Amino acid sequence: MLCEAFGFPPSTLLWAHKALAYLLVVGIIAHAGAYMSFIANVLQNTPAEQATVSLLNPYWISPTQARLGAYSLCNFPSGIVLLVLVLVVTVTALGWVRRRHYEIFYYLHILLGILFMVFACIHADTNFYCLLPGLVLWLYDWTWRFWGGAGLSRSRTATIEDAQNGWTRITLLPSNKASGGLVAAGSVKKSGKTPLQTYYINLPSASKTQCHAMSAISASTNEESQFLFRPCESPGWTSRVADMSALELNQTIIRLEGPYTPNLPAMRNASNIICFVGGTGITGALSIADWWIHNGSSANHLSIYWSVRNIEMAQLPEWNNLCELAKDLPSLHLIVHITSKLGRMDLGQSLKEKVTGIRSPDQSTWVYISGPEGLLDDGEDACLAFKRELGRDSPDCHQIDWYAARWEV
Repeated sequence: MLCEAFGFPPSTLLWAHKALAYLLVVGIIAHAGAYMSFIANVLQNTPAEQATVSLLNPYWISPTQARLGAYSLCNFPSGIVLLVLVLVVTVTALGWVRRRHYEIFYYLHILLGILFMVFACIHADTNFYCLLPGLVLWLYDWTWRFWGGAGLSRSRTATIEDAQNGWTRITLLPSNKASGGLVAAGSVKKSGKTPLQTYYINLPSASKTQCHAMSAISASTNEESQFLFRPCESPGWTSRVADMSALELNQTIIRLEGPYTPNLPAMRNASNIICFVGGTGITGALSIADWWIHNGSSANHLSIYWSVRNIEMAQLPEWNNLCELAKDLPSLHLIVHITSKLGRMDLGQSLKEKVTGIRSPDQSTWVYISGPEGLLDDGEDACLAFKRELGRDSPDCHQIDWYAARWEV
């Protein structure tokens, strides 16, 4: 809801969430350390002085605390529980754990988050009033996500099929079924297509609670949307969905939230579009290609660099169709980089080579980056270095902008 209201990408909200969470962890550890120091200081006093202080709740002196009952003694135990909860949540949210054991991270994050709020209110009753604005915003956000214009409350029928070479395809079945995928240039009239549409997908047959963000491979409306993914090596949501493609009746009910589209005026006005994508990041590049081919983009050139681990990964029907189209479109350049043979792609060098020859004030380049974290970092570093080299602040220089599709920070 905040992303839609203020127009910033999800990565900004995730970064803010992570930054505030780390500040909370540091604050809790500092608070616990200060209280341990207080206890050590109290224990150095005489027995008579110690008797006037309750270590379970130092706010009240012992005689008063005896009249308040057991609840007043919960301050210290609830604080210990909060410290343990926040440490477990922090460890399981680390990238190494989250990527390898996503469902452990997912369910612990929700369950322990609820317990954290409960024990925070027990630890200090005024915490409830501090948590209340966030809880109201959270409830409003989920109400909007469920019953809003494109909410999760509506169900659709979809097919799940094996797209070959480890890929799985999810295709929505509209009331008027249209052929999916990329079609020949010129065979479709220009329409109001929008690239980089992101949906949150819930498949009750795989998990009733999990929603996963996916980019549609076409720039059409959700009546024609298709999604591609590769199941993770560890068991989880993606592997369960992939297993459904082997069933004889592979149709299922799907709940769809979206589409959400980033506000990217630089992409629409660019004269040169370059996509650096790795692995499943190709889905966003496919939607850009669909929009560029059918919607009359102002860009004169579109180049897609796809980094894959092995050549089998690039044997994707949608990619092969696009390669066929590229034979008749000289301004469409497709490059597959196989990391198992060539190592990591040098994005800075590729960017320089592609922009060479069009560096003029009336030309601009927009770069789309999607894929693993390392590729995202390399892509942003390459664009930033190239921007400095061009001297972007000068009005007589070639303009370059970029967008990194980050879904985790």
